[in-house]
Amino acid sequence: MEEIIGIKKWISEHYDEVTARFPAADKILAPYRSISTARFAAAVYEELIVFIIICLLADATDIPFFDGVWLGAFIGFAAHLVVHLAQAVAVRGYVPALITSLISLPPSAYIIYRSWLGMETGTSAITGAAVGIVFLAANLLIIHHFIRQFGIRKDK
Repeated sequence: MEEIIGIKKWISEHYDEVTARFPAADKILAPYRSISTARFAAAVYEELIVFIIICLLADATDIPFFDGVWLGAFIGFAAHLVVHLAQAVAVRGYVPALITSLISLPPSAYIIYRSWLGMETGTSAITGAAVGIVFLAANLLIIHHFIRQFGIRKDK
């Protein structure tokens, strides 16, 4: 929620400063200058739906591969939190999702650790984890692509 609520205001206030310090950031941030809050929320919601489906598959089956996919997806989520922390370090200040990331990362690391200890760690589960990481990363890249292509619409 923090990211959804804060992204437009943060970009409008920090875009020039960030892109002056990091010219490559222009390509990433430019589409977010004009995306509606509703469209950004829809993109975040799509990620949530994908993760819920992965959780249901892992829970409904007793197949180590799907447990691995779940763990990989959760590792991908935790990596996303680390990205927000790195963004804050890079800009030397607050970025949307920083507080959520600071709160969520320690329990996420613990969940990953405990899940790994409790999992069957054979080839199937490890392959599933790799698939989960790659799938979640690919899904995020696809969402960012659609935001750049179709998400540009100002709030009314």
